[in-house]
Amino acid sequence: LPSKGSHTNCRSGLHVPSAPVSGLRLVLVGWAGVGKSSSGNTILGRNAFRTSPPFGRRRCCLQRGNVFSREVTVIDTPALPETSDPEVKKEIFRCINRSTPAPHAILLVVRLGFLTTHVEETVKQVEKMFGENVWRRTMILFTHQNQAEPDIQRHLKENENQLTLLFGKVGNRFQVLNNNPHHRDIQQVWDLLFEVKEMLVNNKLV
Repeated sequence: LPSKGSHTNCRSGLHVPSAPVSGLRLVLVGWAGVGKSSSGNTILGRNAFRTSPPFGRRRCCLQRGNVFSREVTVIDTPALPETSDPEVKKEIFRCINRSTPAPHAILLVVRLGFLTTHVEETVKQVEKMFGENVWRRTMILFTHQNQAEPDIQRHLKENENQLTLLFGKVGNRFQVLNNNPHHRDIQQVWDLLFEVKEMLVNNKLV
């Protein structure tokens, strides 16, 4: 497994890479309760999405914001496996088409500490929705709501068996996002957007 070496102002000491992060279009995908909507709020720096949507929500939500002086579009999709329903799938692509051109990245949201046996089904559902080539533009987004940062390497080691398949699909790409509304880490947001840009460049998707 790999290791890790809205309107917002850069705080003192924030490390900003020299390469620019252009406007990005992101799609959040994942099971219920993993923090998709909260991740959208953290990325945009405001309460753009309902964090307790009705069970079985079948509609997407698209929100835009200015993040580090760049326009970022975030699409929050219904929870897996709702996305396998033909009508839900149609709704997702209707929403995605509103962010024309196509989204830059799929963020597969996984909640730290709650990894389950859904891994194979997750792969199946994502490929059914977006096709087998989707993994070239997919990154795992681990979420948590702790004030103290988790030991990500310990979590990865403890869940190595479950994560091997996913990491193989996404080329070991992942980021961590603290969705505690009182402890937003804008460095994490910058890192996420920068890594998405790097993924697109490295895979010749831009």
